Amino acid sequence: QRNARDEKQASDAMIDKLGDVKAQLAELDGDAGRAARIRIEAQYAELFKQLERDSDAAGKAMVRNLVDRLVDKAKLDAVRSRVGEVTGSLSSREQSISTQMEAGTLGMGEGERQLQEVRQRSLEQLRALRAEMAGYLATMSAGSPEHVAAQQGLDELDSAIASVTASQNKFKMQIEDQAAGALGGFFNDLIDGAKSFKDAFLDMVRSFVAGVAKMIAQELALRAVRGLFSMF
Repeated sequence: QRNARDEKQASDAMIDKLGDVKAQLAELDGDAGRAARIRIEAQYAELFKQLERDSDAAGKAMVRNLVDRLVDKAKLDAVRSRVGEVTGSLSSREQSISTQMEAGTLGMGEGERQLQEVRQRSLEQLRALRAEMAGYLATMSAGSPEHVAAQQGLDELDSAIASVTASQNKFKMQIEDQAAGALGGFFNDLIDGAKSFKDAFLDMVRSFVAGVAKMIAQELALRAVRGLFSMF
C-alpha cells in the first residue's frame, strides 16, 4: 500500500509538471487562454474527480462555470497587459526621439520619420489586439462581468488607436492646411485679376513654403522652450 501510494504521488507530480510545461508552451505561443485553462483545470482536478465520484451534476456544472469565467478573465487580463506594454513602449520611444531632437542630436526630418515609424508599428499592434479583444467579446455571455470588462477593454483600445492615429496625422494635417490656404489665395488673386497667373502661382508657392517654414520654426521654438524649462 505504501509503494502504491508513493507511485501515485510520483505519477501525480509528473502530471503536474507536464501540465506546467504545456501551460508555459502555450504562453510562449501567445495563447494566454489555453495556458490559463491548463493551470486552472489542474487546480480543480481533484475537486472535479470527487464530484464525479459523487455524481454531483450541479457541483460539476458550478466548477465548469468557475473555470470558464476564470479563463475569460485571464484572456482579458493578458490583452490589457499587452496593450499597456504597447502604449508604454510608444510613449517611451516618443519621449526619447523628442529629447534627441530637442538636444540637436537628431535632425527634425529623421526624427519625424522615426516617430511615424514607431507610431505605425504601435498602431498595427493595437489593431491586432483590438481584433483579439473583439473575438473574446463575441464568445462571452451578454451582461456577464467578463462581457462588460471586454467591452470596456474594447472602448479603451478604440481610444488608444484614435489617439495614435491623430498624432500620426497631425503633421500631415498641418501641411494640408498650409497648402489649402496658399491655394485659396492663388484662386482669389486670379478671380480678382490683381495678378497674372505666373505671379499668382509664384506667390502661392512662396506662401506655402513660408507657412511650412513658420510651422516648423514654431515647433522648434516650442521644443527649445520646453528644454529650457526642463533645465530648471
